[in-house]
Amino acid sequence: RVINPAYPEGVMLAILLMNVFAPLIDHYVIEANIKKRRRRVKG
Repeated sequence: RVINPAYPEGVMLAILLMNVFAPLIDHYVIEANIKKRRRRVKG
């Protein structure tokens, strides 16, 4: 049972948390890519 109709607020909480953490994840992924590119250009 993947979807439990008794806890719609659990789904809302998961969506809210991902909306909070998605920009942070994007920021760190972009920073890592910039660092990789700098190393590749220098080397």
